Amino acid sequence: MKSRFTLFRRGNGVYYIEDRQNKSQTSLHTKDQEQAERLLAASKEAQEKALNNMQMARVYATASEPEIATRTWADVFDEIIKQKKTDSTLKRWRTAKKDIFI
Repeated sequence: MKSRFTLFRRGNGVYYIEDRQNKSQTSLHTKDQEQAERLLAASKEAQEKALNNMQMARVYATASEPEIATRTWADVFDEIIKQKKTDSTLKRWRTAKKDIFI
């Protein structure tokens, strides 16, 4: 799998990181190759940890509440509607659900 980030140096000697996903380029504000490579490694690690943390959150959520994997937005609306006390608010939520799901 290709890395999301790549390191390059411009003509002025300053190193940059390019995000291949969105084509953005960010200056590392250094001309030192070692430091630039450390910053590149840190960017890669941060991106990998973010993906790993999202997967871990899904595992924990599913373990604590198995039906979470099959829940829909309609179920969420139903729960919100159950909690509404005033008639006007209840009516707004019922109308919103009807507008979205029917």
